[in-house]
Amino acid sequence: MNISLLFYKSFSYILVGVLWGCTNPFLKKGSQETQVASGTGSQSSNPKRVEEGFVANTKRSLRKFLNRSVLFPFILNQSGSLVFYFLLATENISTTVPVCNSLTFIFTGITGWFLGEKFAHPVMFVAGLLMVVSGLSICALSSLSVE
Repeated sequence: MNISLLFYKSFSYILVGVLWGCTNPFLKKGSQETQVASGTGSQSSNPKRVEEGFVANTKRSLRKFLNRSVLFPFILNQSGSLVFYFLLATENISTTVPVCNSLTFIFTGITGWFLGEKFAHPVMFVAGLLMVVSGLSICALSSLSVE
């Protein structure tokens, strides 16, 4: 196998994992911040009130989405999806999907840890990461032997 092709494929898989995994904790944090900042309205059976409530909820949701702590990670996450769909079109789906999803789990856990998320069982977290890495290695090695 050509070394530049192997580098390209590996870089693409890692790029998807980073874009998806590293943005997940930021999306979670940003959505929690906007949820705390906005109040919840009461529902009414009056049609005029329901319409006003719908418009108010739509405006509030749009304001939450346009918040930079949600919008920027969302755009990065979706750019990872674009790379992923390109990989699906050009690479073997039986390798692409598990590799990208495994890398997403790894980068989500590591980024969450850097952001200060507390894990109930840190040893189980590390054991899970090691299992994902070992499964990823098996998947990668099996795809190299087939090609």
